[in-house]
Amino acid sequence: MLVTGDEVAGHGEPVGAHQVRDVNGPMLESLVESLGSIVRSRRYVGDDEHAIHEALVELTDEADIVLVTGGAAGGAKDLGVPALVCAGGELLFHHVNMKPGKPVSAGRLRGKAVVFLPGNPGAVYTTFALLVSPMLRKLQGRVNLFPPVTQVRADVTSQGKSHRDEFLRATRTAPVAGLDCVRLHAQQSSGSVSLLGDASGFVHLAPQTTVRANDLVPYYDFATWLR
Repeated sequence: MLVTGDEVAGHGEPVGAHQVRDVNGPMLESLVESLGSIVRSRRYVGDDEHAIHEALVELTDEADIVLVTGGAAGGAKDLGVPALVCAGGELLFHHVNMKPGKPVSAGRLRGKAVVFLPGNPGAVYTTFALLVSPMLRKLQGRVNLFPPVTQVRADVTSQGKSHRDEFLRATRTAPVAGLDCVRLHAQQSSGSVSLLGDASGFVHLAPQTTVRANDLVPYYDFATWLR
């Protein structure tokens, strides 16, 4: 696992004036272990393409898949993908039409998968659950890579405001008329981590779609998607 960015202070390091403590690394480690996999190492590098290049090459010797946080959005300091290409890797896809998580990208280096996750914790959690967890199941030799997506009733009206598929954090509530129900969280910011522990799954909202209270919506249950 590779955590990038000058703004991130690694575990045990002092937090500078313009830095934040790393939350993505420990969160990803916990998520990886919840699926029965092992994190071989967690490294920190700043916004330095050469350092990222060297770390990617070294990590592909240690692990079956390399997860990188930060450096995926495509800005001037987003150096993950250029470092992958410079190291002789192949970019397989760059950005996905989803919210949160649009900056996610993936490639292959020395026969190993490399996944560049966004920097915001909510987006990291979403992209790991929906995109990375099936990859880990594949590496583990499992047959069922994609857990079932069920139908539940939403508790409030919600309007899809973007052209992307949205995955909203939700918590399961008491069943009504034999169908499971969920409460959509009011806070859906991709930078928020405070309510991630309260969520039990994601509700999928198609682009520019209005979901009204008691409508049936697709539901990705963490009890199956993160196991």
